Amino acid sequence: MTWHAKLKGAYTPGSVEWNDNVQEIWNQLSGAWTAEAVAGMVGNMQSESGLNPWRWQSDRDDISDPLKGYGLPQFTPASGYINDYGRGVEGYAPSLSTSYQSAGANPSDGHAQIIVIDEDRAGKYLNRTRYCDYWDISAAYPFSSYKRLTDLYTASTGWLFDYEFPADRSKAVADARYQNAVLVYEFLKGHPPEPPGPGPGPGPSPVYGDTFPRGMGWKRLRFGRRRIRE
Repeated sequence: MTWHAKLKGAYTPGSVEWNDNVQEIWNQLSGAWTAEAVAGMVGNMQSESGLNPWRWQSDRDDISDPLKGYGLPQFTPASGYINDYGRGVEGYAPSLSTSYQSAGANPSDGHAQIIVIDEDRAGKYLNRTRYCDYWDISAAYPFSSYKRLTDLYTASTGWLFDYEFPADRSKAVADARYQNAVLVYEFLKGHPPEPPGPGPGPGPSPVYGDTFPRGMGWKRLRFGRRRIRE
């Protein structure tokens, strides 16, 4: 197990730590989740925690605060994961401080968090299709359907609404998280995903039509020569 964690801050896409954490998530889920589903989730995690399993919201620990998030998806309240549904899960080893490594803390906590998510032990995955007025995310629910998605934009935006549901769920936020998901997908598969078509949604994402200047193409990261285990 090659998980990485630190007391504060995010991991940069393409860094050794980021690559290893993405690979660990893929190793855990690839048998039951599509690459699009994993990338959609991890793209959201990049915005939530910077793919740092020990990340406390705003880099300040306070387990008594009911609005404080912790971990890869920012479980809120943090006490839910730390004191309840995370306990006893394989690898469970949260960091209780942002100032020092607390007793028992281990980067393997990332492994436990993925188990909690995969089994939805927190009961966070809910049908919020009606709240999204710019893309049809109905195919992302129930959770079993999410895991088999083959459209990356639907996966990324579906996760934004059905699991994370932050205060700002605007199209701009969805597009930013989708671009994170594209980086994850390219790391896993070695090529860009298929562009989101007009299909079930209101039309192609502006990530393809407006955000990138015509002829710009894909901005790629160097992930090294690492061979991805599928």
